Amino acid sequence: MGQSVGRSKRVKRPKKGYFHIILKSNYQSIIFEDSHDSEMFIELFNLYSKKYSTSILGWTLMQTHAHIILKSKELSKFMAVWLREFSRYYNRRHKSAGNIFIKPFSSYLIENYKNLIETVFYLYYNPLAEGICNHPKNYEFCSFNSHFKKDKKIDTTIIDNHFENYKDFENSFFDYVKLKSKNIKMVDERGRMTNAPLNMGTGFRPYTNKKSNTDIQVLEFRDKLLKGRSLSELNTSQIDDIIAIILNDSFANKRQIASVMMVHYDHVRGVEKKLLKKIY
Repeated sequence: MGQSVGRSKRVKRPKKGYFHIILKSNYQSIIFEDSHDSEMFIELFNLYSKKYSTSILGWTLMQTHAHIILKSKELSKFMAVWLREFSRYYNRRHKSAGNIFIKPFSSYLIENYKNLIETVFYLYYNPLAEGICNHPKNYEFCSFNSHFKKDKKIDTTIIDNHFENYKDFENSFFDYVKLKSKNIKMVDERGRMTNAPLNMGTGFRPYTNKKSNTDIQVLEFRDKLLKGRSLSELNTSQIDDIIAIILNDSFANKRQIASVMMVHYDHVRGVEKKLLKKIY
């Protein structure tokens, strides 16, 4: 994909060019839980992008991380302002504090046109790989539906010009998906790596058929247990009861549970220990 800059490498970050940006939340906490936060994320981008000669070509926001393709002449300066202002907004809205994303962010310089097309497809592949949707046009937290439209907030021109029409773009994307699905690996019952088909199903997938759950599945399960209530309405005992159910009835890990229940990781461990004492 090109030169990368992230936490593990202290390489001078390129300032100009096309970039694949990856943002990861601190402690893998859920950030993009509703459309309000995702819309504000893009609005703040548009607010500061012109000042720093930056444009966005595509984006996909997952719950704990984000993929963005940018063209920029002042990448570091722009990202510093954009992420700072989003963190301020997010902390005010959610009554939290601190950095929202891990620093430094990761950036990959996209060095040629072929890689640019592939990176765009990779962005839209993410929600499919997680089993969230069977088509990125049905995933509201990505820019797939901005292509081949005049009324759009982002610049998809360079990508759209590569394809004859929307159908050609769509078909090419699913050709990419077929190739990616052949390379997906999973762990079988004996702990060995094996090939796994891409799950193209929609909506809620039964926990009983899986060895793990996506963040969005855990969130859906939590909401089902809340029955319309908010976490702020519950006392500690009620929160622990829901944590216990998620531990018993799903394949969610403790990090996911801590994130959706808005408690510390050690709190989930404490509930788990109490459950184990009852069993043994």
